Amino acid sequence: MLETLLHTHQAPLDDSLQLMYFVIQHEIGGHLEELRWFHEDSTLQHEFILLSISIPGSSQLSWVRLERMGNIGSHRNDKYSRFARFQHAIAPSCYNLMNTGDVPIGQVKFESTVPSLIVLAQLVVIIYEEVPNYTLLWHNCWWFS
Repeated sequence: MLETLLHTHQAPLDDSLQLMYFVIQHEIGGHLEELRWFHEDSTLQHEFILLSISIPGSSQLSWVRLERMGNIGSHRNDKYSRFARFQHAIAPSCYNLMNTGDVPIGQVKFESTVPSLIVLAQLVVIIYEEVPNYTLLWHNCWWFS
């Protein structure tokens, strides 16, 4: 599974953006099988994506929850408070990464052309480097999802 593979390579699991750079640099194998887009069942109106990842040599899929968030609770004078951060979680089942009330918005199953894990990581890095600032009204979790 993905988490075991990343542990084996001593990937930085505590920083999502650094993890994406690591996947690219170390050419971590894997393919994106499915993408699901959800609206979280909360008062914050948050949205996130779930990704189903297959790893070569494993019959089990891994699921990754990926979301763009602001630095809620940062001090207004903190020079890093405007930067977005990516948050991820990895689990063997998508149900471990969501609440029962979360509402599905969209779904894509990749069948004929399956993007690699490296391509996914490159896309996340491009998004972050292009728009590193998080703004509640524009470049937020909805924009990313």
